[in-house]
Amino acid sequence: MRTPRLWLPPFVVALAAVAFVPLDAGAAGIRIGLPAITFRHTTTTTVTTTVAVVAKNACSDRLWLALAEGPTCPKVRGWETASLFGASPARRRSGYPTLTFCRYEASADPSDRAVAALRKQDNLHALVQRCGVVQAIAEGDSSAPFPTATAEDSAAQLDEIQSSKLARDFLYEVGDTDLPLRGDAAHNVRLVVLDTVATGEGVPDVLPAGCIDHGFGIAHIARTLACGDAGCAAQFATELALPLPESGATRKTVEKSPCGGYGTPGDLAAAIRNAVDRWLATPSASANGGKRPHLILNLSLGWDPKVLHEQLGATDPDDHLNSEELAVYDALAYAAERGAVTITAAGNLIGSKLPEVGPTLPAGWYASPPSFSLLPPSTETVVWAVGGISRGGQRLANARPGSEPALVTYGDHAVVKLGPGRYTKPLTGTSVSAAVASSAAALVWYLRPELSGREVMALLGNSGSDLGRGAELYRLAGAGGGDPAPAPAVRRLDLSAALGAALAAKAALAAPVQAIGCHLLPVPAEKVPVGCAQRTYYTCGGAPPVCTADLLPTREHRGPVGPQPEANPCPACSLGGGGGSGMAALQGQIDPEWNQGCLTDAMLEIETEDGGKIGIPISTTKEFCPGDRLLFGGLELPGSLVAARISFKLAKEELSVHSPVLVSKIATR
Repeated sequence: MRTPRLWLPPFVVALAAVAFVPLDAGAAGIRIGLPAITFRHTTTTTVTTTVAVVAKNACSDRLWLALAEGPTCPKVRGWETASLFGASPARRRSGYPTLTFCRYEASADPSDRAVAALRKQDNLHALVQRCGVVQAIAEGDSSAPFPTATAEDSAAQLDEIQSSKLARDFLYEVGDTDLPLRGDAAHNVRLVVLDTVATGEGVPDVLPAGCIDHGFGIAHIARTLACGDAGCAAQFATELALPLPESGATRKTVEKSPCGGYGTPGDLAAAIRNAVDRWLATPSASANGGKRPHLILNLSLGWDPKVLHEQLGATDPDDHLNSEELAVYDALAYAAERGAVTITAAGNLIGSKLPEVGPTLPAGWYASPPSFSLLPPSTETVVWAVGGISRGGQRLANARPGSEPALVTYGDHAVVKLGPGRYTKPLTGTSVSAAVASSAAALVWYLRPELSGREVMALLGNSGSDLGRGAELYRLAGAGGGDPAPAPAVRRLDLSAALGAALAAKAALAAPVQAIGCHLLPVPAEKVPVGCAQRTYYTCGGAPPVCTADLLPTREHRGPVGPQPEANPCPACSLGGGGGSGMAALQGQIDPEWNQGCLTDAMLEIETEDGGKIGIPISTTKEFCPGDRLLFGGLELPGSLVAARISFKLAKEELSVHSPVLVSKIATR
C-alpha cells in the first residue's frame, strides 16, 4: 500500500464567486490515457461517522468510483455497490467493451483490508476516491452596511435603489429584448439549470432557509432573460447537481435537503444523466412539429483539475486518470449525442495555492476532449464554454488567465428583479455569463426550432461584436499537417443582436415566426415610449410597445436617502479573496451617471467580527471620474472581515462620500 499523501485544504473552484485575487500563472496540463491499474491512496479529513459523505473540499476513504467491465457492478465484501447511472452502463459503441461506472460506499471508515479488496478486483479500472471539488459558492452580498443613524426603512430603501439600478444596468449590458411571448404556447425548448437548487419543474420563487444563493440566482437570471410579461421562450427546470450541504451532513439530511452547496464530479455526472433521461421520457410537444422540445443544460459550475490531481492526488499516478471526470464527460457526450446543448462557465480565479491558469473542467473539454481507449469518443461538441466580461468588453477581474473562449458575455454584478421590492443578490463571474448564453440559446431556438444545436451556437457567436482580441480557449484544427489555424476572435454575445440575426434569416423566408404567429420587427427608438428600459423591443410589425412593467415605482423617501443614482458613486464595488487566504482585490467602477465631479483620496474601510474598523488607503493622488474603473490587488485583509465600504473626497470640495462594498462570502470561509 502506498504511503498516504498529506491532505492540504484546497480552495475549491467558485465559478460565479466574486473573487478577485491576482495570482501567478503557470501551465496547467491534464493527460487522460489508458488505465494502469496502480492506485493512489489519499488521506481524508474528518467525516461524519454516521454516514459516508465527502468531507468538505477533500477526498473520502468511504467513497470510491471505478469503471467496471460489463453491464453490472461487481460486489465486493464490505462495500455497498451501485451503478452511478442507475441501471445504465456507460455509453456503448461497436468495437468498445461494455463498461459501467460503479460507486463503492462504506458506512464507516474502511480498513486497509477492505480497500485492498477493492484494489484486487481485476475488472475494476481507474479506481479513485471521490472528492468534493465541484462547487458554486457565489452567494452574493454577505456584507452589511456600516452602522448609521438612518432609520431601518431608509436603509431598506437604499438597498432597493441600488438593486434596481444594478438590475436595470444588467439588462442593458446583456442587450435584453422584449418579445411578445405567448403564455399559452407549448414550449419547444427546455432549459435545465444544474446547480445548488433542488430538482424540480420551474424555478423556485423563494430560496429555502439555509440554502446558498448561487443556483437560485442563476436560475432567475436565465428565466428573466428568456421570459416576457405574458410567457417564456422555454420551459424551465432545475436539477440538484451539488447535493452536499454546507455543514457536516448525514445521508438522511442529504436526501431531505432542499438544496446543496458542493459535490463530486460523479454527483454532477449523475445529475446530467438524470436530466437527460427525464427529458427523453417526456411526451413530444406539438409546438415543435410533434418532436420533443430542444434541451439546453446550464452548468454554472466546475472544478480545477490541478486541485483534484496535484493537491488531492485523486488520480492514477501514471496516467492522470480520474474515473469521476470521465463519468462527467460520458454524461455530457450522452446528452450531446441526443441533441442537447450544454453551456458551461469558463471558470474564475479561486485563490488556490497552486498556479491558476486555463479553464476549469468541464469547460476545458470544449477545446480538448479527454482521450481514453476504453470509452468511445464523441463526434459531437459535448460542451460549449462561455467567458465573462465587464463594461466595455474588459475581462472580468476574477477571470482565469488562458481561459477566455470565443464567446463571452456580460457577467459583472448581475441582479434581476424577483417581485415588488425583491431582487436577487449580486453575482459576478462566468457563471452569470453561462446563464446569459443559455437564455440567448433558448430564445433563438424558440424562434428558429428548425436549427440544430450547433447552428444555434454558431449563430450566437457570429452575431456578437468583435472585441479585437483572439480567444485562448478554442478547438484546434484536426491533424493533417500545416500551420494551425489562428485563434478565433473573441465576440461579445448580445441578446438583441442574436435575435436580430435569427429574425433576419426568418424574414428572408417571408414567413411569420411560428411560435409567435406574426412578423417580428424591431421597434424604432423614436417609437419607444419614455420610461421604457434601455433595450430592444420586437413587436408584431414593429408597433410601439407597452412597457409599463419597466417603469420604476415612485415612493416617498424619508431622511438622507434619496432615489438619485449619484447617492452612491460606486454601486458595484466588490471585494473578494480575503478571509484567511492572505490577499484580496477590490474592483468596481465609478457610476457613469455620477454628476458631482471627480473623486480623490480613496480609502477602503473594513469592519471585523469584533466590531473593529481598519482604514486602508487605496490612492491619495489619483482622481476617479465618472466611468473610471477601479482595480486594486494585493490587499492584506484579516480573516475576521465581515463588512467593507470605500470612501472618497470630492475633488473640488472638502466633502466625503462613501459606497458599501460587496464582500463575497468566500472571503470569510
